[in-house]
Amino acid sequence: IFLSIKPIFNFQYIKQLIKLTLPLGISQMLVSLNTNIPRYFVEIFISTEMLGYFGAIAYVMSAGTTFVLALSQAAITRLAKYYSNKQINKFKYLLNKLVLSGFIAGSLILTIVIIWGDHILTIIYTSEYSKFKNVFVLAMIAAMINYTSAFLGHAITSTRYFKYQPLINTITVFASVASGLFLIPRLELVGAGMTLIISSTCQFLSRVVVLNSLLKKQLAVK
Repeated sequence: IFLSIKPIFNFQYIKQLIKLTLPLGISQMLVSLNTNIPRYFVEIFISTEMLGYFGAIAYVMSAGTTFVLALSQAAITRLAKYYSNKQINKFKYLLNKLVLSGFIAGSLILTIVIIWGDHILTIIYTSEYSKFKNVFVLAMIAAMINYTSAFLGHAITSTRYFKYQPLINTITVFASVASGLFLIPRLELVGAGMTLIISSTCQFLSRVVVLNSLLKKQLAVK
C-alpha cells in the first residue's frame, strides 16, 4: 500500500544548512574562476589559436586528480574524527602521508614530462604541440603543487571551518590575476605556465597557514 507523501519543510534547518554550505559553494565558484583566468588572458593578450594549445596542455594537469580525490574521500572521515577528538598527532600523521603521496605522484608525472614531454604531446595531440614542451613542464609543476595542496584543502574541510575556504581562494584568484596580467603579455604561454605555478603556490601556502591556525586553536580549546 502506497501512501501519499507530503514533504515537510523545516525552514530553520534549511537556513542552517545554507549558512553552513554557502562558503563551499562560493569557494567552488572561485576555484572554477581561478582555473580559467590564465585562459582568459591568453585569449585576450595572445590569440585564440594559442588558447587552444594552452587549454589542451593545461587539461593534462587533471591526470592525477582522480587519484587525489580517491585518497581524500577515503581519509576525510578519519581526519574529521581525529580533529574533533583533538587527536592532532594522528591528524598530522595521516595528513603528512596524504601530502607525501600527492607529492610523489606529482613528481613522477613531472619527471616523465621532463623526459618525454614532447613525445607525450605528439601522441595525445599532434606534433605541433611538441614545441610547447616547456609550457607542459611548467603546467606539471603547477599540477604537482596542486596535488599536495588538494589534501590540505580537504583537511581544512574536515575541520568544518568552511568559512576559510572562500578567503583562501579569493587570495589565490588575486594572485592569478596579478601574475597573469604581468607575465602573459610579456612571456606568452610560458608566462601562462608561470601563472599556474604562482597561483598554485599561493593556494598551497594559504592552506598551510590556515590549517596550522586551526590545529593550534583546537589544541587550545578545553
